[in-house]
Amino acid sequence: DARGKKKLAFKKKFEFKAIQNAIKYASSLDILTIGLFVGNELIGISINNLLPDKYAMNLFEKANSKYIGSYSFLRHITCNYLLEAGRLLLNFESDIGVDGLRQSKLSYHPIYFLNKYIVREKQS
Repeated sequence: DARGKKKLAFKKKFEFKAIQNAIKYASSLDILTIGLFVGNELIGISINNLLPDKYAMNLFEKANSKYIGSYSFLRHITCNYLLEAGRLLLNFESDIGVDGLRQSKLSYHPIYFLNKYIVREKQS
């Protein structure tokens, strides 16, 4: 339906913007990027910001679900590299209302949730 197509277009635009921002600010961020390949074909990517105090933030993660287990394997490999980098806690970006994404995140048994805030410019 039209609403579903509009939501998918928004999601793709949001994902593309996330990748653009990660590339744009990569030099000022401590970034760990993982690519998942089958032969020469890139089937998954995970972009993570290494933060102080043993934290990391997942900025973007995408895999080709045609390859069964690609998301789980990408997450597993990413977490192994994060542990090697001394990061013990991983924060995931907002699920932006994508169906199933919140349930997927909950399946990893988070130890707590961060508070969310909206920052607005003060009106004069």
